[in-house]
Amino acid sequence: MGFVVSGRCGCGYVAEGLTVGVGMRNTPGVWLSPCLCRTCHQPVSANVLAKTLKCPTCKGKEIMPFVDPESGKDEDEAFPDCRASEPLFEDRFACPACGKKSLRFSFTGMWD
Repeated sequence: MGFVVSGRCGCGYVAEGLTVGVGMRNTPGVWLSPCLCRTCHQPVSANVLAKTLKCPTCKGKEIMPFVDPESGKDEDEAFPDCRASEPLFEDRFACPACGKKSLRFSFTGMWD
């Protein structure tokens, strides 16, 4: 089961409905996480376990995960666990609108 986050910045920028983790219908090798697409300048949810990261919106390949999925994955595990998503709630990130490191994420729900 995964969860949903929203990002907010003091400049008024809001990114809603970003998914984290896996759902029952995901296949092995899929773990979604919020990423910043440097091509379309939008936060998106992308499969950070893919060999080549691609933006699901514009198909651009200049995409940066907000968190490192490997940080929450043990050697024998196929998927990261909750530890990989902790920085989403502890850190501030560069806002796509104003460029300041003031984008903060918050939990908004669960998904499956």
